[in-house]
Amino acid sequence: MIRVKVHLTASLMLVLVLFVFSFSVLPGLAKPPKKPLTEMDAAPVGSLNEVGFNDVDIERVLMITDLKVVEHPVYTNPKSPTPYWTFKHLMTQMSGKVPPSKFVENWLNQWLEDQTVGHGVAIARSAMNDLIIDPWREASGGGKLDLNKAPFKLLAIVNRMDLRSVNDNQVRSAGEGRLVFGTLDAEGKPLGRGFYIIFEYNLPASNLHELNQWVRKWQRLQAHPIESRRYSDELSKITRSFTDRQTGLDNHSFHLNQVRTNEVALGRPWELREFKINPGQTKLTQVPVAGTPDFEFFNETKQGRQTLGAILQLVDGLPDSILGSSAPTPFGVPWKPANVTSDQRHQFALFTCSGCHHTETDALFTHIAFPEENNLPDSLGNQAALSGFLTGIKVQDPLDDTITRKFNDLERRQIDFAELLNDTQKGRMPSDGEKRKH
Repeated sequence: MIRVKVHLTASLMLVLVLFVFSFSVLPGLAKPPKKPLTEMDAAPVGSLNEVGFNDVDIERVLMITDLKVVEHPVYTNPKSPTPYWTFKHLMTQMSGKVPPSKFVENWLNQWLEDQTVGHGVAIARSAMNDLIIDPWREASGGGKLDLNKAPFKLLAIVNRMDLRSVNDNQVRSAGEGRLVFGTLDAEGKPLGRGFYIIFEYNLPASNLHELNQWVRKWQRLQAHPIESRRYSDELSKITRSFTDRQTGLDNHSFHLNQVRTNEVALGRPWELREFKINPGQTKLTQVPVAGTPDFEFFNETKQGRQTLGAILQLVDGLPDSILGSSAPTPFGVPWKPANVTSDQRHQFALFTCSGCHHTETDALFTHIAFPEENNLPDSLGNQAALSGFLTGIKVQDPLDDTITRKFNDLERRQIDFAELLNDTQKGRMPSDGEKRKH
């Protein structure tokens, strides 16, 4: 009997060992290994339903202009403890050790002198002093500019993940997040015929996992009604992750790509300018305008048009040496590089600031603007006015009336975001983003 018990005990022990062995070693029963970083949160291909572009809510995910957001009683109030969507907060985050009011005034003063930062000259617009700086200083009680009284009104928060950078299966950026402001006069109404400011931030990502995180953050906004506190709180977390100065050894680190302005309130014609913070400096400095040659030489002179045409035919991209100090946009004057096809001319012009904001898209110089009917200074009353380029329009080529093109950029971004969501949630590396800046 004792021998039987010993054999029985040994048999049970052997079964137990084999059971444990099967779960820890044998194929098919072992615990799965940890996923590599680039595949985390990615479901197996074919395990999830494809997201259609109509499943992406433009107004909650891509172009957010609802008054419940842009006039949020807390996040757009510069005097609140959480003024995350205000001009004051954005400038304070990037000003570093420089007092924010001084940082802003240094930026605005650049309009008071000619700027030669690229090819050609951005001519001074002295009306900056009369229309913006002096009235703001007066409202501040004299002395330094009070950022609680900054004359800038939030119009939109924009998801531009279509501008992501993915090259050779390497992620360099998830795109941009943007906040768009319109400028107010001393009475709290839209300034003149328009002065707009766009803060454009990098969405940092260096691998598929981080890119996927950005996609999911934006996509999850759809789970909440836009008027709900949960929606605004989640959106504020997203914007702060790219607008706020980062903590760490270098507490002046932030994700700003550039600030761009588009205005005619200070002088004619409409003009776009671009500003960056150079490494090692705490100053928002004017720089050449991305993708846009000096208009006065390369479009208004025969030699310039011939030179530009040769560059477009021989070089992939534009050399920095021909980029303009600003981008003037005179009414009804298209880009006319010599010796290029209609399609070559259009593709080049569409990627310039001046072309995209006027002749190539039939826009009246803005894509996001104050609503024509508003209740300012009390409220916008209506959502920001969007151009036909964004919402859908057919445009005749400005030089060849036999060619008509269709634009609907919000739909393009909607399709792109759906494809990006499908790719990242299935662990696939997505395609590169658009190279345009508009």
